[in-house]
Amino acid sequence: MKKYLFAILSLLLVMCGEGTVEIGSGQYKPKIVVEGYIIPGNPIKGIRITRNFPINTQPNPFSLILKKRRS
Repeated sequence: MKKYLFAILSLLLVMCGEGTVEIGSGQYKPKIVVEGYIIPGNPIKGIRITRNFPINTQPNPFSLILKKRRS
């Protein structure tokens, strides 16, 4: 049993991909991030909409969460 567990864990670690991040290879592009779970038959709740920020900056944590605007 331990051999199978070791083999599975080894395969998972090998398949994780490259752990490199290329900084400076492109320009910052603002994007919106939607985070949450939608389950059929249940009301939608707990959805967060945030934005990304450039690397090597000190963003204000409160400015990352987008607020709903009322008309």
